[in-house]
Amino acid sequence: MENDLELIKTMITDFIEEYQLKTLKINTKIEYHTRLNTENPKKWTTENYSTVNNIDINLTK
Repeated sequence: MENDLELIKTMITDFIEEYQLKTLKINTKIEYHTRLNTENPKKWTTENYSTVNNIDINLTK
């Protein structure tokens, strides 16, 4: 995950510099979910996952 974060930072930095942006605002609605996986009766496991419902990006040049 750390490598992915560094890649995202680099991509955003390159984007800002290429388009000479003054502001970049990102608003995201993320929902976090947990479910119980009961497929194996001897070992139930909890699965966690996130879903993204909305991403708003506002920028000015």
